[in-house]
Amino acid sequence: MRVLGPGPGAKGRLDAALRRKGYNPQKFVATDAVINAVMSSEPSCRHFAPPVPDEYAALYHGRRAIWIGSPGVMVRIPSDNVLFMEGNAWNFAHAACIREYLEQGGRFLKAPAARVYRIKAKDVKYSERQARAGNLEYDLGMAEAWTRADVGSYYAQLLDGNHRAAAALAVGEPFIWVYVGPDYRGNVFKKDLK
Repeated sequence: MRVLGPGPGAKGRLDAALRRKGYNPQKFVATDAVINAVMSSEPSCRHFAPPVPDEYAALYHGRRAIWIGSPGVMVRIPSDNVLFMEGNAWNFAHAACIREYLEQGGRFLKAPAARVYRIKAKDVKYSERQARAGNLEYDLGMAEAWTRADVGSYYAQLLDGNHRAAAALAVGEPFIWVYVGPDYRGNVFKKDLK
């Protein structure tokens, strides 16, 4: 993954600016690096056109974004449980453009597609064991282990829509809505699919 971040000494100022916008540090190491890069990049809007929902679209409201999706196959993911696609070709200027669109009052974004997993007690135990061994970041790419409070919640590895999700997280969205593909719907309780 190509991650461009702030120069030396700028990280503390950038983290403080992110916290003022409502952004919380993420469980996944790579997610924080991506958000920092989106925040520190100059926007380039050559390839961004705000989406317009059609009459068949279902709308899922966040704090600052309205996600355009498909009914019955969407789930809400807490912001700290978002993992970007490994190997994504990042264009941070494009993500910064979407961030700027949201900051200036734009609302509509197409919902990302994701692999969605439900966190189970065995996941908590495994991540705690990895943390004690000092392998949490290396083996799982996580900054902190799952806790018992996480059991039953979901995390998502995005397949598409990485730039849109990163922009939403950078402006302080507490959660995003994602499209759950057929192979992963069994990981989600039916009551949670909207």
